[in-house]
Amino acid sequence: MGLTKKQKSQIREKLQRKKKTPTVVMPATLPAVEAAYFRKLKQLVRSIDTYYQNNVEPEVKEVSEEQELAKVQLKDGQMTAPDFGNAELNNAFRGLQRHTVNLNKQAKRIATIYVKQAEQRYRALWVRKVKATIGVNLQNIIDQSGARKEMNQAIRENVKLIKSLTTTQVDRLEESLNYYTEDRSLRRTILEAMKAERQEITRVTISRAKLISRDQTSKFIGNLNQVRQTEVGVTHYFWRTSGDSAVRPTHQDNNGKKFAWVDPPAETGHPGQDVQCRCQAEADLTPLLLMAA
Repeated sequence: MGLTKKQKSQIREKLQRKKKTPTVVMPATLPAVEAAYFRKLKQLVRSIDTYYQNNVEPEVKEVSEEQELAKVQLKDGQMTAPDFGNAELNNAFRGLQRHTVNLNKQAKRIATIYVKQAEQRYRALWVRKVKATIGVNLQNIIDQSGARKEMNQAIRENVKLIKSLTTTQVDRLEESLNYYTEDRSLRRTILEAMKAERQEITRVTISRAKLISRDQTSKFIGNLNQVRQTEVGVTHYFWRTSGDSAVRPTHQDNNGKKFAWVDPPAETGHPGQDVQCRCQAEADLTPLLLMAA
């Protein structure tokens, strides 16, 4: 759908008043959406930690107590030491694996809600900023087909990341359990070491969840930015960094330069495409003005 006569007239008036290139800067991320996504991922990680703590560790403790009792009885010649590859412990860990499978069934729902919220908030902000800059309401001009493609891709990618997050956490817990039970000597010091390692695994996994929420939000917003700009005729943007000491040298080199959406910078790609990139693509709205001239 093209611009109406009224919209073209509004743009002409803006063009007459403006002497510099009209631009719109969109945020590199959406903090509220990113935070909500992180909370959901953190809940999954905590759920696995709690299940392990409440179901697997008690079985390990029971095996340890059996070992201590066996040592006393063995001295008295009453019995031999028990086998610690016991069924209860194996069943407890299999229960953790089943719990994780059930959690992973939520992955698509979590990813879908997150992506839809990000798209809706971004679209509303884009429409509002363009209207404030050149007086044109893009609400009836923008097309959802391009955005829908990006949304579906983002959902697929985040489902994979969510499942990888929880599966890796459980794999590390299994490695820890196998390591500490291998020699069949579950002393109390080992139990404390297992608990500490479980806590560290959880901490590292939560840190990874935060990275996923931050990186995926900036990537999705960067891709949406390209879709929303190009669908209304914007062909170029100005690269803007976050302006702090954490900016990569290659990104700093791009700062202030004008790039075409069809020809991304070779070393960096478009803003938001590098891992945890916080740069922005400031839209050059000149094509919209020329359409009405």
